[in-house]
Amino acid sequence: MTVKKYLHLTAIYTGICWLLWLIVILFIDPQRSGALSRIAFYLALASALVGSFSLFGFIIRIRFNKASIFRQILISWRQSFWLAGIVIFSLLFKELHILGWFNFIFLSLFFVSIEIFFLIHNRRNNVR
Repeated sequence: MTVKKYLHLTAIYTGICWLLWLIVILFIDPQRSGALSRIAFYLALASALVGSFSLFGFIIRIRFNKASIFRQILISWRQSFWLAGIVIFSLLFKELHILGWFNFIFLSLFFVSIEIFFLIHNRRNNVR
């Protein structure tokens, strides 16, 4: 797959996910629908965020880092999952009334530590 095709497909996927999230927001009443509406809300939002963060991260990486394009795609996807995870878990914690600065910092540190693990692991594999 070419980079241009990747960007187009990811942009289309992201647009569809944002549209689905908007449909959930506008047309589903969470009081009547129960858990299914919340699941649809979080899945659509998570998918839209992953796509958006991935595109944005890839564009920033290509602009400032001239390493392998396919490596940049992989890193931007991985980091977009972590960022979307922070947003989704923060919203879930807020819904459960347990979100505070302390929890948010630990949640962020958790995802940052996972990313550091991947960066160290990839660096070790590239050196050998």
